[in-house]
Amino acid sequence: MNKNGRFLPFARVILLTAGTTCLMVLAYFLYQYAWTGQREFTRWLGVATSYVLPAITALFLFCSLRLRSELQVTIAIGCLTVGVAAYGTEFYLASAPKNASMRMIWNAPPSDREAIATRLTKEFGVHIDMRNPLEVITDFKKQGIEAIPQVNLPLHVLGGDNAADVLPLSGMAGVVTVVGNESGQYVTYKSDEHGFHNASGTWRANPVDFVAVGNSLTLGCCVPSEQSFVGIIQKTYPAILNLGMTGAGPLHILGQLKEYAALIKPKAVLWFYSEETSLVELQSEKQSPILGNYLGPNFTQSLVKRQASVDRAVAGQLHRQNALEQESSQPVKSKDDFEMTRRLRGFIRLSALRQNLGAVYGTPTESALPAEEKADLQANIDLLQDIFEVAKTTVSGWGGKLYFVYIPNPRRYVEISGGGGQERLHVERLQVLQLAGALGFSVIDLLPVFESERDSLSLFPFRSPGHYNDKGHRLIAETVLKAI
Repeated sequence: MNKNGRFLPFARVILLTAGTTCLMVLAYFLYQYAWTGQREFTRWLGVATSYVLPAITALFLFCSLRLRSELQVTIAIGCLTVGVAAYGTEFYLASAPKNASMRMIWNAPPSDREAIATRLTKEFGVHIDMRNPLEVITDFKKQGIEAIPQVNLPLHVLGGDNAADVLPLSGMAGVVTVVGNESGQYVTYKSDEHGFHNASGTWRANPVDFVAVGNSLTLGCCVPSEQSFVGIIQKTYPAILNLGMTGAGPLHILGQLKEYAALIKPKAVLWFYSEETSLVELQSEKQSPILGNYLGPNFTQSLVKRQASVDRAVAGQLHRQNALEQESSQPVKSKDDFEMTRRLRGFIRLSALRQNLGAVYGTPTESALPAEEKADLQANIDLLQDIFEVAKTTVSGWGGKLYFVYIPNPRRYVEISGGGGQERLHVERLQVLQLAGALGFSVIDLLPVFESERDSLSLFPFRSPGHYNDKGHRLIAETVLKAI
């Protein structure tokens, strides 16, 4: 028996296994896309790689079993080589050390923090401020400057327990506010007379061109004021007011429109909707009877006239917030079984390799969501419709125009199928955009803009998804300026 004859049984096993695997891949795509409709292709290339390629490959491998033994062995070696190379690359990409971040510094033992900071400085050329927020605030006070940490809204947990009996929709007025440190340096600003992130005198502009509403990204987390997208837009339209606040969801924003924007009647409102947190924040806001009252036609807390009460309510929240942040900053000890299962599924599917090659051509459909999750999402969408309708009536009432800016979730850049809630993200986006469009909002969808970026992780500090960095803010601002 010649050499090829000795290896022929092993070669046939490899060919049969590879051919069967191709058929299983074909069956999987047929089930997911054609049979259940849980996913749909976004490009014709997806049909070619998901249906045509595995079918032709399987046919070729099974037919190769009838070839000469020498050819069978050669083809088997080729299959084995391709398989080992693919999964070896997948293992390397999946297990490569992730980029460090400021959160990693604070979650690490004190003895390791300097090493992580040195690594960040070396890789990205930025100086790392190693102070904690309390130390930053203390340093301001040593200079005779009043400073506080950024308060996380909404404060509906206060209910009627605070002496002022008011639900703030802004922060404390006229104080230096320490937002946080996500890019290596702390972002700070001095709040205006109503507790927002605006320069002194902005409220007296007449007329006001735009009012920007949204959560922490709109506030300007992660970047200096002049590099935030509101700051960049302000260079073209100086008369723009920023009402962005950390934790502000749709009901909170509706309250801001009625309490603040309606008094100054801007030409237009820029509503920056966060795909990552807006519905999560709405889920929490539903617990507040006061926020729910803004769905009515005439409710108001007259917050513009009650800033002293707002200041007292915010001050009462800061101690509780600090305790919660210290509790949540404890290091994570281990990953659970679900995380390990998710990683294994991603490895089998060559998720990291396919993502790096740009070979992900499908998106989930609504049928991919479990019934309970679908019902929960629909309940929030129904409430969001009520909020949008009241917002439209409010803004139209003073003759203003409403722009709806959809900001994609950073998870889109680090996860593909097999975990991370991609199905819900896709379904939520379609429903929210359809709702905003049906109500006549001028929709600015940033997802296609960000997806066109070849290196999506360059939009985040230290290439670690969270708040967008100065490049991400600039991209948002440029897109919005083109639209308006």
